[in-house]
This record gives sequence, C-alpha cells and structure tokens, in this order.
Amino acid sequence: MYFRLCVFATIAIAAVLAVARLAPSLSAASSTPATFQAGEEALIATHFDDARHAYAAAAASPTLPAKDRAAALRQLGVMSWRLTDDAADTERHFTEALRVGADLSPTHVERARFYAAVRRYDDAIAAADAAVAAASTSAEHQAAALASAHAILSKLKDVNIARQADVDVTHLAKARSLLRLFSDTPPLPLDLSEALLEIALRLDDGPLALVAWRSYAREGTEAGAWAPAAQRLVAALPQWRKGAMTPRLRNEIFEGLRTSQFFDLAALIATDQRFADEAAFADTPRVAEVVAYANALEEFRAATERYYRDIANGKASSKPWRDALAASGKNLWERLDIVGARPAYSQAALAADLAARFGALINIGETGGVEDLHYGHVFIDDPRAIEQYGHKAGIRRIAIDRIVSNGYESWVWDGRQAHGGWAGDDRVIQVRPGYADGALRVWDRMTDPAQRAEVEQKIAALSASDDAVAAREPGVFLPGLVTRLEWQGENAIVDRLKARGISGGDLKAAFLIEQSRIKLDSSFFAHEGRHVLDHQAFGDKLDSEELEFRAKLSEIAFCEEPRIGFGSIFNPNIADKSSPHGRANKRIAAGVVAWMDAHRAAIPGLDPARPLLPQFDKLTTDQMRDAVRAMDPWAPRS
Repeated sequence: MYFRLCVFATIAIAAVLAVARLAPSLSAASSTPATFQAGEEALIATHFDDARHAYAAAAASPTLPAKDRAAALRQLGVMSWRLTDDAADTERHFTEALRVGADLSPTHVERARFYAAVRRYDDAIAAADAAVAAASTSAEHQAAALASAHAILSKLKDVNIARQADVDVTHLAKARSLLRLFSDTPPLPLDLSEALLEIALRLDDGPLALVAWRSYAREGTEAGAWAPAAQRLVAALPQWRKGAMTPRLRNEIFEGLRTSQFFDLAALIATDQRFADEAAFADTPRVAEVVAYANALEEFRAATERYYRDIANGKASSKPWRDALAASGKNLWERLDIVGARPAYSQAALAADLAARFGALINIGETGGVEDLHYGHVFIDDPRAIEQYGHKAGIRRIAIDRIVSNGYESWVWDGRQAHGGWAGDDRVIQVRPGYADGALRVWDRMTDPAQRAEVEQKIAALSASDDAVAAREPGVFLPGLVTRLEWQGENAIVDRLKARGISGGDLKAAFLIEQSRIKLDSSFFAHEGRHVLDHQAFGDKLDSEELEFRAKLSEIAFCEEPRIGFGSIFNPNIADKSSPHGRANKRIAAGVVAWMDAHRAAIPGLDPARPLLPQFDKLTTDQMRDAVRAMDPWAPRS
C-alpha cells in the first residue's frame, strides 16, 4: 500500500527538551565525552554508536552524579530494547541502573514499558508498582501512573470487557486511582487522558470516561471534526454504569468514539459480549468496518515499527514494509462498507476512501534521507492568513491526531523531540500531540518545587561548560544556553500574567493558553507559513537547507517570546552536516555571533573576555529579533 497524498516537504521539529550494551570496551569510548548529555545529543542526531559510547562513558565515570550514571545505563537498556531487540542486554542495563541507587522511578518506568512490549505483563505490572513506590516528583508520579495503566491495558489488549478476570479488574481499579490524582485539575496530558479513558470504559465508569475524553479533546469539544462526538458523549457517558447500560447507550458511545477517531475503543465497546445483541451489532456494516479499520491500524503500526528498527540497525529495505502495508490495506479494502459495486482496489483509491471515511491523512515520503510514514487523522481544519515582510498567503492549518506513525526520527527520539508538521502548497499540517502537552510539561516543571530546583541545578551545571565549548568553535550547540533561554522565556510568560493580576488556578489555565498560542504561532504558523510563502515566490528553486534557514529565521522574528523559540535552532543537530536542519541551524548560530560582534556596545552586560554565543541570553527580545532579521533577505534594512 503506497500512500502519497502530497509532496512531502520539510518536516518541522517541535523540540521537547528532556532532562531524559555498554560499549565493548571503555577504550572505545575513551574519546567520547563522559556525559549523559553527549549521549542524548548523539541519539537525537541518530548517531547510535556514538550515543552508546557516550552513555557508556557516562555510566563508567567516577565523577558524574549518580543520577546521570543511572540515566546513562537506563538509556543503554532502552537502546538495546528498542533499536536492537536484545532482551538480555536490556535486562542487564536496567539491573545495573537500579544498582546505582538513583533515579529509580524512571528506570522502573522503562522496565515496565519493556516488559509490556515483550508481553511479560505480570513483570510489567510489578515494575510499574516499583515506579510508583519510588516516585518523588510530580513528573515521576505521572510517568509511574501511566506505566501502571499501560501495563494492565497491554495485558488486556485483545481481551473483551466480558472476559476480564477479577485480578485484571483489580489492576484496572488501581491504575484508575493513580490517574485520578491528576484528573481533579484538568487537562491531563494526552497519554494519561487516553489511558484513563480506556480504563474508565473497561470499569463501566462513564462519568470518569467523559472527564478523560474531554481532557484529551480540549478545543475539539467546540470546533473541528470532534464537535459532533462531544454532543453524543456528553449525553451518553454519564449514564454508562453497571446495571444501567443499554444497547441505545452503547450505540451512542460507539458513535461518539468512532467520530472522535478512537477507533480501537469504539471497537471495544461494539464487541462487548455482555450485550445479547453483540454479534448482530458488530456485524452491521458501519460497525464491522470500524472494527476492521482498528485492526488494520494496529497492523500498519506494527509493520512500520519493525521497519524503523531495521533502519536503525542498518539493514532496512522498504520493500518488505511496503508489502506488509499493501497486504493489510487490501484486506481492509474488502471490509469497508462501500455502497454499490466495489471499485477495483488500488493504493490511491484506498487512501482517498480512508480520508473521506475516517479523516485519515497519510503520507509516505522521505524525511532526513529515510523513507518513512506520517499517518494521522484530521482533528481540525482551520483557514489562516499569513503575512511576513509584505508577502501574504491564505493557507489552511490542518491539525492531525490519533497518530499511527510520525516518522522514523520521531520513533527514534522516543519523546525527546518529534516531527511537528509539514507544509504543502496551500496548507500546513500540524501534528497535534507534539504541541498539545508542551505547556503542561512546562507548568509542571515550574510549579513543582523539586522539579524547579532540578531544572535550575541542571541549567547551572550545563552552563558551566558552555564557554569552553564555544571557545573551540563559535557556532556550536551549547546545552546550557538553550536550556537557560527556554527557562527564561517560560518564566517571562508567567511573570507577565501575574502582572495582570492573574493567580491561583486561573494562572495555570491562562499560562496553558498563552504558552500554547505563542509556541504554535512561532514554531508552526511562522515557520511553516514561511515555507508556503517561499514556495509561492520561488517554486522549487530553493534547496532544503535554504528553505529551513529562512523558515527558522521567521520562527524567531515573529515570535512574541523569542527565547522559547531557539530550541529548534541551538539544537544538537547543529553539528550534523548531512542534515538540512543542522546546516541551517549552523548558519543561524554563526550569523548570531556575527551580529553580536558587530553590536557589542549595545548588548547589556556583555563580557568582552568571554566567547559571545554563551552570552546570547543577554540580548533583549528586540535584539534577538534584530539579529535574525539581519540574516533574512526579505527583512527590511534600516
């Protein structure tokens, strides 16, 4: 099945700054910096051997904090599991990470993910319990609760609600209790909302299921493809309780889940064997095709992840992957409820039908030199006007959710970063999950004292080495600088809201709205909008590097809080000469240094004895915009 619905343009990266087999010999790693951060940077650049060497060096370092050594060992275990499928090596690294005695909860979370993936469900549940017991920060408590939910839901993946054992119900109830700790102050992060929704449905807790669905849907309850689903579910879910379930309620909930693209959960409700008419209902064409589609999505996802693992191991051929997608696609075609004579199957026909029937947006193309899949479902379709430096375009923002695959790099990055979208001739596609939870994560870090202290300690530690790195090369990735910039920008947003007299719960709600709006306007509309404008002006004449260079300049120039926009520019891939993103980032860093050199006297507090780039955060927000506009051929010159 070969889907190609539009020419696949450049992917925009939505950076999520994450603060997170030993090498054959330590001599192999001796030239690699002995830091966990070096491993993270190499992993983001998809330089896997370098990442392993860096993690191994960090794990063996007698001078690093125990937390970093444990994190390095844990990440070696994750790489052994996800990239090389080596279960024994995975177990060894996780065991060694736990022996360090630090950062225990995150290691137990990864163990739970691993055990669930290899179908050792009881071990996954036990590891999640250990993560819960060891959690100390708000973020750790959330991650542990999610691990607990995923462990039991993985065990019940193909289990009908009517066939849940008593022990399974007990585990579901325990996971529900853990997740409910966070549901009193919605919204929950998307992954917690989704897990809570399935748990509530499996426990016949309709009122809580509605809380979870709303927490996931957010703006989708009022606008976009999910608005009709909201009307159904708001009426039906509060009545969904043991002893009160009726076929009419089941039908309404099925339709609400189907039209909000929770196809797997719609299938779960449709096939509930506690209803006497279950077989007849599941066999109706409109229901049967949803069940078939949910099964096909799992097949597409599994085949694609196998292919991505092969890519990571340097043995990938796209043909077996394409063949697997084609087989699943053809099987699905025969099960769709097509009125009249069924047309002949073709890949294009299936792609068009899934778009019309389920809101699917599917794209196979090349990203960063790798053929991969981007597959989601339309959440909202919103027309927008873009104007930059007198150039104007009318475009559509199409946000997609319920993601099947977000490309090879996103799979490799495993939550550190993700592809954020792409631009077509008259539209920009936004991968909603990459944006929806960013503000929540930031709020959690700023308001939880333990996490706030940890971030500030990390900033101090990373910043201490920035000068030495910059002295060797002026335009280079400085982890202290980029982390410091992001932190300054996020706190500046809170300070502005407080200055307006906003406090308490209202402050959280206002921050989530404001931070999300600023990030979306910058990293998405300004960046992807520039791609559309450049395409209108130049067609295909500009290469990928130049397109990314110009879009990243716009991303900062049109950002209300530029400090939070530099994460995708002062990025670890700045050293990757093979990446158009990396080369563009390198040019911008060099240009910033040149601007600072030319404007030394105007920069408050600049220390002439220090390298320039580590002092970039001394610039005012206006100066940051001026620095990038000076590089933009469209920006007016004063």
